[in-house]
Amino acid sequence: MPPQISLILPIYRAASFLSESLKLLHSSLSQELDSWELILVVDGSPDHSLEICREFVSKERPYKVRILEHERNKGKGAAIRHGMLAARGQFRIFTDCDLSFTITEVKKILLALKQGSDLAIASRVKKESSYSTEVQKLTSLRIRHFYGRTFNRLTRQIVPIGFEDTQAGLKGFSGPAAEFLFSNLRLNGFSFDVELLYLAQQTGLKIAEIPVHFSFRDGSTLNYLVDGFQMFIDLFRIRYWTHRRKYVKTALSYGKEVGDQCG
Repeated sequence: MPPQISLILPIYRAASFLSESLKLLHSSLSQELDSWELILVVDGSPDHSLEICREFVSKERPYKVRILEHERNKGKGAAIRHGMLAARGQFRIFTDCDLSFTITEVKKILLALKQGSDLAIASRVKKESSYSTEVQKLTSLRIRHFYGRTFNRLTRQIVPIGFEDTQAGLKGFSGPAAEFLFSNLRLNGFSFDVELLYLAQQTGLKIAEIPVHFSFRDGSTLNYLVDGFQMFIDLFRIRYWTHRRKYVKTALSYGKEVGDQCG
């Protein structure tokens, strides 16, 4: 019987904290009444992340666990796309493997999906949202926040998108929305979130922005210079594809596909 909820974790250079993350997840998922599957997507990680995942999977769990492995690093977007399309849940959620968003926040996303949203995305800039971190990580948090707000301002100037926090690493989808969106994404890197949300917006999907508590753990592998430049270039790629009406044509196909299924 297919699980009700699929939780996807993209994993890259996570060996220093992954065991603890999986231990916390196991503690939470073991108490859930809904049926869950946990999908660990190891994206060509050069450290011991894969071995940690294999050790975790080797033990019997009260929920399903699968490992998807990339021989080489393809990017966060590619890892999440692989997990989403391999998932079988009625609802499919991805979150960062450092668990900056705890299972409590994941369940906020799940609730919005159960209430009828096609997409539910964490928004760290809602006035009801909050942050926490260790004192020694405050500077890193401020840098991360500044980078995120700058990228969002650039995004809104280049791509006609209506979201104030595109990059939060916690988003959930209904099964049909996940199948459609991730089957049509082109970008593999960190900017995949922008393309994802823009396509969802063009398609007219019901999107809920959920205030969350963000526990900053500094587990990101984002290189602000190298990845930041690529993300900037990707914004113009999205703009170019927009002018070529690629997203309009793709969005229109969603209605046709749904109609065909109903017929």
